[in-house]
Amino acid sequence: MCADDIVLIAENEENLQFILTLLSDWCRVNGMVVNPTKSQIIHFKPQSVNRTSFNFTCGEHSLQVVGRYTYLCLLLNEYLNYNFTSKCVAQNAGRALGLLIAKCKATGGLWYKVFVKLYDSTVWPIA
Repeated sequence: MCADDIVLIAENEENLQFILTLLSDWCRVNGMVVNPTKSQIIHFKPQSVNRTSFNFTCGEHSLQVVGRYTYLCLLLNEYLNYNFTSKCVAQNAGRALGLLIAKCKATGGLWYKVFVKLYDSTVWPIA
């Protein structure tokens, strides 16, 4: 993700399309483009509600409606179910811890304070 990524939020399809049109117009005036392959729509909703069938466009391009999206290393799904997100975070933290332990074994061990410092800087930020 780039530092210049943006998130647009609206209460309904028409308002979001209006914002997308404004964004497209602004980009055209300022000589910029929105990459349609990296731009997606996620409809947050209860499971009992069908996903939107609205055709969102930004300029000439249609945007894909997806069921999950990663933003700032946080995996969001359309139902805002954080079980999936917590499993993903736990897997990533587990991999980081496994790498730290492997490095520790490869070097013949580390002092406790060094291990804690490495843990705090590599594993803890993920969790």
